Amino acid sequence: MDASASMKSLLLAASQYRAARTQPNAALLQRSVEVISGLKLTRLFASNQTLPSECLRCLVELVDDPNTSSQLTLTVVGLLSQLVSDNETREVLQNTYNLNSILANVVHRSSVNPIDPLLLPSIQLLQKLTYSVRVFHANANIDELISFLMYRIQSTEDELTIPCLGLMANLCRHNLSIQAHIKSMTNVKGFYRTLISFLAHSSLTMVVFALSILSSLTLNEEVGEKVSMLFALK
Repeated sequence: MDASASMKSLLLAASQYRAARTQPNAALLQRSVEVISGLKLTRLFASNQTLPSECLRCLVELVDDPNTSSQLTLTVVGLLSQLVSDNETREVLQNTYNLNSILANVVHRSSVNPIDPLLLPSIQLLQKLTYSVRVFHANANIDELISFLMYRIQSTEDELTIPCLGLMANLCRHNLSIQAHIKSMTNVKGFYRTLISFLAHSSLTMVVFALSILSSLTLNEEVGEKVSMLFALK
């Protein structure tokens, strides 16, 4: 099946699924998403052509809809994670379809269940989306996302710790409004202590992310000087 036929099949399957959320319709739609994923059409979605644009809108709407089945949402998030490897497609998903806020809401919904399989891939996709991109603090669901990240970073270390640190580092970098919001939170001192403890971690990735966040939040402040002194002694 060629790219055009595959995208038309996806749109048709999505329409059938919205009309009747039966298991057969969900399976058909999931298969259509998997076919698109297998075709590696990353560059095509960066174009302004109508069909790819309709498919992107369809994919984002599926992720945004809380009634979409968990397995189907997981498959769509996987495809979007593949598509954002192209910078132009990533910009379209952020600026045209507001994917940052939508994924932040998915994380918020999924965080009710700490073992929700959507949590990790959604955070990882957000980490890819926000790399070297300034996120507007006023965007919907960003405050809730920041609160969740702070909570998870200070919780027992698990598979979410590094992605949460990486995402927080992206959000804080060169973003004064988000930095100010974090510094105004009542639990920020505990957050600093956790980040400082990570500077002695065996994982270099943890160290780099923690240091990046601390640098963004405390540069030219008293706590920043203390962190610099502590790091210099190690």
